[in-house]
Amino acid sequence: MRSVPQGLSDLRSCHLVAAIALILIVAAVMRGGWGRRETELAQWEALNEEAVAAYRAGNYAAGVAPAEAALDLARSVFGDRTPYTLQSLNSLAGLYERQGRYDEAEPLFAQALELGREALGPAHPDTLQSLKSLAVLYERLGRRDEAEGLRAQFPESGRQRGVY
Repeated sequence: MRSVPQGLSDLRSCHLVAAIALILIVAAVMRGGWGRRETELAQWEALNEEAVAAYRAGNYAAGVAPAEAALDLARSVFGDRTPYTLQSLNSLAGLYERQGRYDEAEPLFAQALELGREALGPAHPDTLQSLKSLAVLYERLGRRDEAEGLRAQFPESGRQRGVY
């Protein structure tokens, strides 16, 4: 097998492949695809930071809009089964919960738990946080049996350390 072009035909093939690659790169840059993901990641980070800052300041209502935008962006750019989307789900659910908007918080916590189990595994710290958040919500709503069912899924090591 030859690795170096031997004749005019081989050189033309190499140049054709290089030309096609260059055209694809230029097309990606013109469409905004080259570096687009990095830009959208920076946008997601800024939105997420704004939502978290509002949460920490106790201004939960002000955090909802950036948290919703961060979730929409994460889903459309990164997909459902990524840490960005899972974090966005939990952030928005937490903001809803702090405002007493339990009917809106519950499906988001449940979705974060389900997706976390699928994407990260049942023992991952983010999945366990989602499990804990949903159990706490159920407890607040007086749904003790459901909360206890979730607590039973928490690893024994976490219960012993007082994590749950």
